[in-house]
Amino acid sequence: MKKNKISLKNKMLFYLFMFSGLLVFIDQYIKNWIVKHLNLNESFILIHKTVKIVNVRNYGAAFSLLFKKTGFLIIFSILVISIFTVYMLKNKIKDRIYLISMILIISGGIGNLIDRIKRGYVVDYIDLIFKPFDFIPVFNFADCLVLLGTTIFLIKFIKNEFF
Repeated sequence: MKKNKISLKNKMLFYLFMFSGLLVFIDQYIKNWIVKHLNLNESFILIHKTVKIVNVRNYGAAFSLLFKKTGFLIIFSILVISIFTVYMLKNKIKDRIYLISMILIISGGIGNLIDRIKRGYVVDYIDLIFKPFDFIPVFNFADCLVLLGTTIFLIKFIKNEFF
């Protein structure tokens, strides 16, 4: 009976990592399309008065923190991705919501890590042009995955700890 639970857990992790691979593929496909079809800083409106697509280079982390610290960001990303992956594979996490949130974070981290290694910068392209969100820097699909995964993780954690 215990063996079936372990195999079910391994199956779920397998599917989650396959999902992660799909998310990384989507991220890289979009970024490659942006680089191939838009010149640097070229843009077009995707959704009228709401979202603009623009090809920009981000040499730092979110909000350009650690600008031009690519080596550090690569090492930090590899470290975080490795810790999350090893932690998941050692079956420390039983809750599906936590697993999904960590897969989203890992996938986004891998997507931006690939850019940093391949290009020396991250391709960002989503620009929110409506108020009150027009102050947010240009971002990408991988950033959305990290943000969504972190938000889900924190909500689940707060709910478990305080409610």
